[in-house]
Parts: sequence; structure tokens; C-alpha cells
Amino acid sequence: MMRSRPIAVLASILLVASACTWSLPEGDSGVIAMAPFVSDDLGIRGIAPIGWDQVEWDRFVRGGAERIEDHMELHQKAVPLTLDEMNALLLEQISLEELPESTATYDGAALTWDLLTLDTRINGADEFTFRLKLAVAARESESYFVAVLALPDTYDANATMLDAIFTHALDAFTPVGMRGQGGHSDGR
Repeated sequence: MMRSRPIAVLASILLVASACTWSLPEGDSGVIAMAPFVSDDLGIRGIAPIGWDQVEWDRFVRGGAERIEDHMELHQKAVPLTLDEMNALLLEQISLEELPESTATYDGAALTWDLLTLDTRINGADEFTFRLKLAVAARESESYFVAVLALPDTYDANATMLDAIFTHALDAFTPVGMRGQGGHSDGR
């Protein structure tokens, strides 16, 4: 029984040591502490802000945000679909007929992302309009998205932080092979 305590302490130290801290863009003060995560089920590696709750495999919510006005989310997902198929699924979740044109591209460490920003309603929270900053990418038979969202006023008040989280999530997002029947899609 005494052996398990040192192992738990060592695991805690390794978790803290593996966390990353980034400064905010020039002119803004503060740091954002981010920790790595791996989702074998989604086949991705990425990072998420420390203190945000992982409420689903792909969804991180700022902890303590009990009022909708304070609510912020980070989503990171891989799906075994073409980009058009994934976009169709995204459109089912938001109140739009089609996605707007990409505003830019971003070269992350593993993928080149198409970037979009839109204000929209989301299924399940129809009474609110959210600002959604979205990045989509695809390769072979998998598609990926990363998104941050908040109410427009909340997003505007926290834009520097949310934009930094978004950019660092794009840099860290790495497909590692989706898990399917019989193992990973990359043959592992």
C-alpha cells in the first residue's frame, strides 16, 4: 500500500511538468497554462487550458462558468468522414444553411487549417447566439475541426485569451489514427 503513494506523487509531478505555458500576444499581459491530452477514441493529441473541464472526449468547458455569460468552450475533433460530410454534420448543429467562406488559412504543426468566424445558434441552446471561431482540415478519409465558442460579448471581452487558446490548439492538434473496429485506422 505504501508503494502506491510515491507512484501517485510521481504521476502528479509528471502531469504538472508536461503542462505548457504560453504568453499572450504582444501587448497583452498574462499567461495561459495548457496541458496535453490524448484521445485514443478520437485518434488525436492536443492541448487544453488547465482548469477547463473535459466534459466530453472532444469538448473542454471553462470551469466555474455557471452563468451563460461566462461560458466558453474549446472543441477538438477527428471524424472518419470527408470534409464535405463533416461540414454537413456541423451545419446540422448550427442554424445555417451553409458555412461562410474561409477567412484565412493557418499552418499548424500537423495540418493546414481553413479558418472561419461566425455568429450562430447551436442546437440545444437555441435561445442564445454564440460566436464560433472554427478551423477545419482534412486528409485522406479523416476530417478535423477545432473550435472555440462563447457569447459574442463574452468572446469580445476575452478575445485575446480565446484567440491564443485557439491558435495553440491548432498548433498542437495531431492526428494519431482513429480507433475503429480492429484497432487504429493507421494500422496500429
